[in-house]
Amino acid sequence: MRRIVRVFYRDDNGFEEEIHLGEVTTHTYTNKLKQKIFCPTENCSARISYSGGRYPHFRTWRYDQHSVNCPYYFARFPVKLGRNLTDIVRVEISYNRRQNALNDAYIQMNLSVEEREALRNSRIKPRNSVRGITSRKANVKAEQLVLFDSGLYEDELIFRRRNISKRLVDGITASDIGEIRLVMGKITSNIVDGETAEIVVENNNKVITVVFEESFTADPYNSSYLNKFWAINQVLNRERVVQFTGIGDVRKNTRSHRLELVIHAGTDFRINNRDISALAAQLALEQYRLG
Repeated sequence: MRRIVRVFYRDDNGFEEEIHLGEVTTHTYTNKLKQKIFCPTENCSARISYSGGRYPHFRTWRYDQHSVNCPYYFARFPVKLGRNLTDIVRVEISYNRRQNALNDAYIQMNLSVEEREALRNSRIKPRNSVRGITSRKANVKAEQLVLFDSGLYEDELIFRRRNISKRLVDGITASDIGEIRLVMGKITSNIVDGETAEIVVENNNKVITVVFEESFTADPYNSSYLNKFWAINQVLNRERVVQFTGIGDVRKNTRSHRLELVIHAGTDFRINNRDISALAAQLALEQYRLG
């Protein structure tokens, strides 16, 4: 989930101003801003709260929801943990978990059929050894699946860990649309690159287009990834198979009806298991040495 680094403050008299995260302290939030700061996206009415401490950050107000077209939108999914619907569970997918999942996906893609079967069998547990979470929870809570960096947690919420569902391109179904998925496949052809690019990924003749939207280019944390997509063409010219792994939102484009994977962070996708920023730096160095 993209970090919120600025908000709109609105007072009771209709005065409005933009406030950056660096301008806020716990004192100013508690005494002036609480319940009066909102999402910076136009036509999005979601309220925002602030958390200080070691990792100061803005977060979406508990139970509020962003508009569907807002770059800060996330879906809330129900999960049965007991009897009564009373709370929210934020399901953390931290940076480290995402990186481990990308590594694991790349390994899985390169296993033989026999190795995949052996791995699948090794992960099957006897039914009587699995304990249900309901034995420890009294209430049903709503589950909110988000991509988060370590430390940026909402203090009053309960955190659980959940595996990131992995899908080869031809394994994506209608039930994956609107969900966060780790998508795997092969890059099909050279791309037209700029700040970012559209990457067509396929498996068994099924394709998905990987897209990077304005929210990606506007996020300062992604600045080192902009204008580095030329590296993909370099690798395509060198290697017979170029594999893609990436974590993002799966959707179906309403106009083109094509499947798309929306990437939000530069660290959430890899080319042959390489970070594209690091890959571009290596290729540029090689070109420099060759003169």
